[in-house]
Amino acid sequence: MAQNPETDTPALGRLIANARRRQALTEREVAERVGVSRQTVVNWEHGKTLPPLTMVRPLADVLEIGWRRIARAREHDDQLRTRIRLLELPDNA
Repeated sequence: MAQNPETDTPALGRLIANARRRQALTEREVAERVGVSRQTVVNWEHGKTLPPLTMVRPLADVLEIGWRRIARAREHDDQLRTRIRLLELPDNA
């Protein structure tokens, strides 16, 4: 089954990637402006990791979006990750 980037990428990853593109910034430029590696930004955009709470405001400033939008999307994805981890536990755990 083919992957759909609009539904397979967590909400925060889509938000970051779309805002970055609207600002015509590269992953490297965002990374330099918030003080992380390019790979870290890639991981955020692909939902492999979540930005720490300390990065929410700097990221919002660089991407010119409200920090609350980032915080809400981060919270949503964090809750989703928790549910997935619970579902992956063996039945006898």
